[in-house]
Amino acid sequence: MLRSLFEFKKKKGKKNLDRNFWLYAFGEFVLVFLGILIALQVENWNQKRQERKLEQVLLSEMLTNLKANQDDINYNIRLQGRFLNSNQVVLEFLKGKQAWHDSLAIYFNYLMGGTVFDNNNSTYESLNSIGIDLIRNDSLRQQITLVFAVRYPKVEKTQDILFTHISDHLYPALRVNLKTVVPREVTVPVDLDLLRQNNGFLEDLNMTIFMYNLSI
Repeated sequence: MLRSLFEFKKKKGKKNLDRNFWLYAFGEFVLVFLGILIALQVENWNQKRQERKLEQVLLSEMLTNLKANQDDINYNIRLQGRFLNSNQVVLEFLKGKQAWHDSLAIYFNYLMGGTVFDNNNSTYESLNSIGIDLIRNDSLRQQITLVFAVRYPKVEKTQDILFTHISDHLYPALRVNLKTVVPREVTVPVDLDLLRQNNGFLEDLNMTIFMYNLSI
């Protein structure tokens, strides 16, 4: 009887020990799980914080790029406006019957000139390599893509078209029909009467005016 009671207590003690072991093991598991979960949350929060910091840095650099590009575009517009005006003045003069006067030489000097759009898109390229989704604001992200991926390439393409027209058509026409008078270094027609009858030259000026307007 005593032996049976002793064995019963022994078995009961073992069950309690097993139960305590599993409770302890479960508690350890929960603690480890919570530790991992907290570590992941902290890592995620830190990653988000780093992304926001990177976003601000890239946006700040991109703003600098945009300002530089805008300054370059404004300079090109002013310079091309001068060439455009010269072509318009010369074309009107050649189509009319005014006599030559020296003040026209400055306009003949500035019939031709090309500009290069210095597109500073290094930050946009970096953003593309990282992932454009780094920019949280949907509207801002779309505008950035529109400017750098659509509008600026159009500006560059238009510049290329203008340069091709100048090099292939206007420059050869000017070289044949105009001359530089030294020592004043002014440009004048080789033969004004013949130039006024040169429809091809007048058409080149017309096309140049169109191209500068398009580019501007």
